[in-house]
Amino acid sequence: EVATDGGVLYGIGAFAWVFDLDDTTRIRCSGPADGNTPDIDPKRAELYGILSLLTFLRLLIEYYSPVIADSLKLRLHCDDKNTVNEIAGFRDMQHYDSFATTKRCCANYDVIDEILMCLSQSPLKISIVYIKGHQDSDTPFEELSTTAQLNCIADEICSQQLQRFANAPGNFNNPGHFPSHQCSILHNHRRITGPLQKRLRT
Repeated sequence: EVATDGGVLYGIGAFAWVFDLDDTTRIRCSGPADGNTPDIDPKRAELYGILSLLTFLRLLIEYYSPVIADSLKLRLHCDDKNTVNEIAGFRDMQHYDSFATTKRCCANYDVIDEILMCLSQSPLKISIVYIKGHQDSDTPFEELSTTAQLNCIADEICSQQLQRFANAPGNFNNPGHFPSHQCSILHNHRRITGPLQKRLRT
């Protein structure tokens, strides 16, 4: 089971994810979500959490070269329904001629592109599904499902990272170029990560 989370505070984004490998092994990860102000938004932070987890899995498989069964499945849980639906929509569009143009014009296209590449190259059958967030607000943590508990833990870790970055901010507003891209559009020496229709004028 695995759950991801992302958020933004004072124009700075952060992500976190928690991965239960078995009853005794739990992996946690968190970090900054790069994005240009005002393009950095909670969805971009959520996408960074998903991308970080997928990148971890890719590198883990490349390094250890395990034998992956064709039937092995992984459900990645995200508490932002719009993010889940957007990724699902782009996965369905990949075989259409309009896919590249549509994708490149939407906000956060760079992260989405990298996520789609990771999903297409993974030997795992990965599904990204929605889970209701903050379930511990009305149900004791101990009574929640394992997946809901992981989501709550990821949310707590992400919140801690946001506070840490707010107190000692770094330079997270100039995102780098992802390997899956053939080109990036820059304005004032910064990559545009928001919707191109709003950032460019013809």
